[in-house]
Amino acid sequence: MSQLSRRNIIVGGAAGLTAIAAVAGTPAHAAAPNAVTAADLTTVGVAPVDGFAGATDDAKLAAALAYAKAQTYKPTIVLANRAYSFVNTYPIDFPGFRLAGPLNGMEREFHNTNQVHCPVAGLFSLVKNVTKDVAISGLSFIGTGQFIVSTPTNASQAILTDATISDCGFFGFSSIYSGTVLRTSIQRIYANALTGSGFVLGGSDCWLFTDGPNYMSGTLSATTPYVDLKFLSQSEVGRLYVTPQGGYALRVQGSYGGLSINGFMSDGTGRTGGTATQNQGLLITGGTDIRLRDFWCFNVNASGSAKGEIVVTGGTDIVFDSPIFPKSHGGFTAVNTASPCIHTTVPITVINPRAITGHPKVLAQSTAGLITLVNAPGWSTTVVP
Repeated sequence: MSQLSRRNIIVGGAAGLTAIAAVAGTPAHAAAPNAVTAADLTTVGVAPVDGFAGATDDAKLAAALAYAKAQTYKPTIVLANRAYSFVNTYPIDFPGFRLAGPLNGMEREFHNTNQVHCPVAGLFSLVKNVTKDVAISGLSFIGTGQFIVSTPTNASQAILTDATISDCGFFGFSSIYSGTVLRTSIQRIYANALTGSGFVLGGSDCWLFTDGPNYMSGTLSATTPYVDLKFLSQSEVGRLYVTPQGGYALRVQGSYGGLSINGFMSDGTGRTGGTATQNQGLLITGGTDIRLRDFWCFNVNASGSAKGEIVVTGGTDIVFDSPIFPKSHGGFTAVNTASPCIHTTVPITVINPRAITGHPKVLAQSTAGLITLVNAPGWSTTVVP
């Protein structure tokens, strides 16, 4: 990367402006109003992709990554406010990987600041024992395949470690990431037009969707969850607002303990026929010490094929605290209002359940005595094998 001194920029006149504009990937005339205060980009820790030589976006990104990897203290690789198109997959092969959009920017689903078109195989891959201390923010990614190449969810290969993905949009992907996570944070994302599970995760010590707005939508097959937690433990999952079409919002396949899910939403407002959720909104098949608070479940099981709006078929020490089951919302009435709110085949505890706008207050169990109700006036349990 070109090295520019602060003095050269400030006193170099038009030549200095042209030099910093070249590094930043900005027309010289656009830099002129801020010329007096412009400083060497390396002193603020950024490496603009468009400041590197290359005939294609791939060539420029490869050069930027090589430069960042070679530095003792890693700069933030910055993509400008334009559209990029990549065909190669890049390994995250050094700790301290940083990738961002225009500084102090954020992106959603709207592509107003940037567009990053990704290859079907994935834009990034992980390297065992190397991929750690990662930050990706402020970018709008578009693709039809994977964003990060999948790894096993049992920690047998590469693990996404000490990573933060925030303020990003993901459009059209079949998978954002399927694999193992450790001490990872995913916040303030918009994931839309998904065609498969956005996240399939195993691991521990993570904070997912716990800060700010988080949204997810797309069209999936009836048996596919938008988020699939496979043995995620000692982690907090927050208010991800899923508007599921076809598939269902969340599956929990297991946990070794300490999984807390707070404010998660399965909301099918306005969806009928094939665009409605065909099965339950939440399926729990195993795990121990799982606590769900304020789970919102509306307009699910449109096909009537599930035994409840939430279905539990396995696990121990599962507690539902204040789950919410509306009959109608925003002037729209659920397609199926006859399903029990929860059906379970294992013991569960349900505290302060809320059936609003006229929803029947009914819970079902495969055999008597499986459901412990606390603070649930007017609620009844029934046996449904």
